[in-house]
Amino acid sequence: MASSCKTKGQKNTMLTLEYLYYTRNKGVIHRFFGGSTAEGTNVKDSDIDKMIVASNITACKDRDQSNKIEGQVFILDTSVCRPGFARLIPVKLDPNIKTIFNDHGKTIDDMLETTEGDKTFLSSDKMVDFWMYFLTKTKTADTPTETSRHGPSATAANLDIYGFIKEKLGASVEQDFAFGISLYKWPIDGEEWISRERKHGWPSPEFIEKITKLKCHVVAVGDKMSPTSSLEWRVSFLLQERELIWNFNDTQLQCFILMKNILKKFLHPIAPEELSSYHMKTILLWQSENNPQHLWQPKYLLRCTVNCLLFLKHCIEKRHLEHYIDRRKNLFSYRFENHIFKENMIKCIEDISADIVAHVLQCVEGVDLLSPWLDSEMKVDDFLQLCREKLDSRITTEFETYRFQLEYYHKGRGFLGVNIETVLADFKLLAEYFVGFDDHKPTTDIEDRFIEAVRMFINIRIALTYLETIINVKDNTVKQQKLEKLQKFLEDNQNIDALSGKLYLATYCLRLQNSQKVISIIRSILDSPSQNLLYTGHCSKYKTIHIGNGTATQLKGLPNPFDHKKKYLSTAQDVIFSRADISLVPHALKFECTFGNAFLIHPLVYMLYLAVISTECDQEAYMFMDALDSAVNEYEGTFHSFRHLNILGYCYFYNGDLKKAFDCYTKSLMQTVPTGRQNVALIHLIILMFHVINNGYEEECMEDLSEKQKQNVMK
Repeated sequence: MASSCKTKGQKNTMLTLEYLYYTRNKGVIHRFFGGSTAEGTNVKDSDIDKMIVASNITACKDRDQSNKIEGQVFILDTSVCRPGFARLIPVKLDPNIKTIFNDHGKTIDDMLETTEGDKTFLSSDKMVDFWMYFLTKTKTADTPTETSRHGPSATAANLDIYGFIKEKLGASVEQDFAFGISLYKWPIDGEEWISRERKHGWPSPEFIEKITKLKCHVVAVGDKMSPTSSLEWRVSFLLQERELIWNFNDTQLQCFILMKNILKKFLHPIAPEELSSYHMKTILLWQSENNPQHLWQPKYLLRCTVNCLLFLKHCIEKRHLEHYIDRRKNLFSYRFENHIFKENMIKCIEDISADIVAHVLQCVEGVDLLSPWLDSEMKVDDFLQLCREKLDSRITTEFETYRFQLEYYHKGRGFLGVNIETVLADFKLLAEYFVGFDDHKPTTDIEDRFIEAVRMFINIRIALTYLETIINVKDNTVKQQKLEKLQKFLEDNQNIDALSGKLYLATYCLRLQNSQKVISIIRSILDSPSQNLLYTGHCSKYKTIHIGNGTATQLKGLPNPFDHKKKYLSTAQDVIFSRADISLVPHALKFECTFGNAFLIHPLVYMLYLAVISTECDQEAYMFMDALDSAVNEYEGTFHSFRHLNILGYCYFYNGDLKKAFDCYTKSLMQTVPTGRQNVALIHLIILMFHVINNGYEEECMEDLSEKQKQNVMK
């Protein structure tokens, strides 16, 4: 469900990821997220939009401005271009200033093109070709990247093998890249927007001032109707537009989502090339400015949607939709030239507007809401009752009741996304992140608590990554001093959440063979005062973890809003390790480090696994083993369940129960074989079988197996 809860979390995540990218690329290039993924308004099958901007290259409006700029400088030439486009004339090219081209055997001069009139411009076409080459040389995922060019943009496609993005294993994830250059000042194209008269006060003067401080860009997209398209650049307000969407309230966001779903469900089948989600965004921005703010309330959602549809209809009739910031630019130029398409589209919009409820209900995929609406004779209370009876938990009217939890949930998911990227960094890069976040200057628009959590995770990764170096110190006195400092550093940063931070500390202690400390940490978690934690990871469908009084269990739904009166909600994240952690992690996970760049484990599964292998009390070991078995079987149904089974199987093998170990490994394989995912269960099975054969258990074990299990062994 679209809400400001999600967009706030998405803003934190996007700005943090952008800063991390800038840091690891040594400040040579920026990467900005755009479109629905960045805004938090993505619907099914939404692509990921990114803009890459090279540093030390700037465009400005005249020579007076160019004299104030260092680096490679170009002047905007709009003399022969339609509104919203410009050509770039070089006025200052300094060979001593490094750009991204130098790292790839090119210079800025290679991007220039001279016309028949002996005029030189920066070629948008050559720039796209260069960035295409750059993308083919850049590893963006665990799977090979397929790069293709579609006109002025480049598309990089990978498989979502972990299900983090599409929530579907093996789904294709397409990233559309635009390539930009920073503008020195707010462009003439957008000056009217700043001073525009606004009857209803949206955006507010304070917010307008904030937006005008954001960088504008030109992107390597020429006017396709221009004979000099390959030399033209389009003015982009990507950062401004996403900031406006981030400022939407729930009703504006939900209206935007409805408009995009209506576009996909009803309008695209008529004329798929005529309308885009960007047009829907523009409609929403104009409607937000031109309507009273009190109209954007939940009770008026459908009314707002109809208003947007009628405005869209009007724009199609006139074949004129003004760009929201640069209103000189008509987004419907050269669109709806086919009279039949135009009239069919208008008729469809009229039909939707006349029966908005029925059409909106049809936009919800995977759930039949239209039938209960018709069965209820279009009475709202009866409709909701039918939905509760037939659709169970998929329908709720308690969004506001859980707003507090949802804000924390979306921020937690965003934090996890940042951590998944951070865990791949080596020690040198982590140190650069540490310095950057300590400075805090590039990230002032991110919430302080989010920044603090990211900084703490970076510190944890620094400590864990540096541990092996300290272990190899030969002077025992020096080594012990360093280890004590490192442990103190971990302890100072363990409160990133209620569980995972403490479990990283326990991992550190286990690596130093301090099993007593591991058990002490686990007992401190289990024996803490009873509380419900909000789980924000990927490894379970349950959203609540209950800990305290010696137990740890999962509960359905979000933590009860009446369970706490405090303003802060305790959360629990997945534990994340990377390929580089092979010497750090306990034995059951070492093979996992060899498959893929990073992997996740549910915090309770990992905690109980550490308890099983660390306790010296047999009775306690059996208790932890039973709890681990229950937890692993309880957390089935996610893309990470197979890994939990591998851990459980290892523990059974560790304790001599070979049959149960075999069951876990084969069950794990059955979860990954259909999707072709790599699974270390195969390695565990081979080790188990060698153990069986070498110790003379083969006949005994085979006798205990069912016929189906024997067949699995043969396979």
